[in-house]
Amino acid sequence: MKFKGVISQGKRKGDIIEYSPSEKAVVALNDGITRHPLFEGYLVFSKTVEVTKVHPSTKGNPLKDLWQNNSYEAEGRATIVRRNIAKDQLLQPKEFSFQIKFEDKLQENGLPTLEIVDLKLSSI
Repeated sequence: MKFKGVISQGKRKGDIIEYSPSEKAVVALNDGITRHPLFEGYLVFSKTVEVTKVHPSTKGNPLKDLWQNNSYEAEGRATIVRRNIAKDQLLQPKEFSFQIKFEDKLQENGLPTLEIVDLKLSSI
């Protein structure tokens, strides 16, 4: 799980502000496309992302492993902008449909992160 920030005032000062499941899907997609083999040799980022379905599901013991008990499946459409690294050329944005599976995990240092299990992209 990645988080937005930390509450700075009031009774809940210091508590983590979490992303909603649909916001997590956008964050996971942005993370996933940078490592996807389809975009090898490109700098990529999503311009617009429309998440149509999100299916969160819990697993494990939610009281024992905070942030490690959720897995998600999401699908939608995204406009992805590519920049060719070798030629330093910005290419036209292209629209893709995506299906992504990801999980909340903890890094070795204890910080929450998202682990992408599967990412499928198809051109529209």
